[in-house]
Amino acid sequence: KGKNISHLSGSHTASQKHDPIQHLRKPHGRPIGGAQIHVDKLKIDPKRFQYKISGIDQTTGTNAELKKVKQYNPMLGGQLLVWEDPNDGETYVVNGHHRYELASRSPKGEGTGFDGNMSVYYVDAQTPEEARAHGALANIAEGRGTAVDAAKFLRDTGGTIEDFEKHGVSPTGAVASPA
Repeated sequence: KGKNISHLSGSHTASQKHDPIQHLRKPHGRPIGGAQIHVDKLKIDPKRFQYKISGIDQTTGTNAELKKVKQYNPMLGGQLLVWEDPNDGETYVVNGHHRYELASRSPKGEGTGFDGNMSVYYVDAQTPEEARAHGALANIAEGRGTAVDAAKFLRDTGGTIEDFEKHGVSPTGAVASPA
């Protein structure tokens, strides 16, 4: 389905000499697994990675859900799903746009309970479309988004409601079942 980018595997730029996620890199060059990454090192591209469409600002990938919250709490923030784009070497949020937005505007440092580092999991995806699908499945599993969002995801991927179960997502969940 996606563009073949296997020729890019393992390529690294000179600026990646001190690679803090080297231990996560697989033979193909992509990182896969959990890490702590500073919020300033993360990027967003909602047009490529935000699966939710209802009421979402396409520049931030968020709605007003966390706008009144003043401080990110890493104990409550869980783990963001991210993907390293082999074309630019940047790490993009694929699930957790609202938490990223809150963390990026929160005070950091002593006395805040937040040093700027976020728990992330690098998804195993070769293309932006695969990365977005991982983020969408996580959102659907968490009961986030709407049935319209889930139905659009199924249409875009050619999947069926039965495919949710194959990926560990309950097909009877609040978002998945009406899709």
